[in-house]
Amino acid sequence: MFFFAEVHHSGNIMDAVTNFQSNLVNWLVLAGLIVWGWNKIIPAVVEKRAKRINEAIDAAEKARAEAEEFLATQKARVENAEAEAEKIIDEAKVVAEQMKKEMQSQTEKDIENLKQKFDAAIANERQVVITETRKAAVRAAMQLSESYLRSNISDGEKKVLMNQFIEQLDQLGDGDKSMVPGQGRVSTGSTR
Repeated sequence: MFFFAEVHHSGNIMDAVTNFQSNLVNWLVLAGLIVWGWNKIIPAVVEKRAKRINEAIDAAEKARAEAEEFLATQKARVENAEAEAEKIIDEAKVVAEQMKKEMQSQTEKDIENLKQKFDAAIANERQVVITETRKAAVRAAMQLSESYLRSNISDGEKKVLMNQFIEQLDQLGDGDKSMVPGQGRVSTGSTR
């Protein structure tokens, strides 16, 4: 390998190789080659490693910044959601109160309408009862009058009463139509 430090003319290469351990120049050359190789290879490896570490740190910082931003956004959304939920609850309470008042007002109106309908129905029934009672009273009075008149009035008085009744009807009906006594038919007031 390194044959330039000390040359033995023994001609045996094995002696030169085995003698390598005692040769200081060879050790210095080997150390220089190791340092030179180390300086040639290791800085690139260290630089690549430092670059990867720096990229990982930058990525971690970026991810951290994004995570903090996302966290702040989520906190703001949660606060907004809480505020909006409170707002919705307040609005729902207001709407419920309005609906309660409207339902109460409508119920009162319905009750008043029912009272008016009941009062009207009662008044109608009262009027029907009064009318029916009057009709019954009139029928009873007519029957009593008829039976009284049949037994107490003569034929001549009947004719006089009928003529008076027909004249009163003619006066009430404006004289347009009249009933001819004894014939039982209606004739117009004009004689054409």
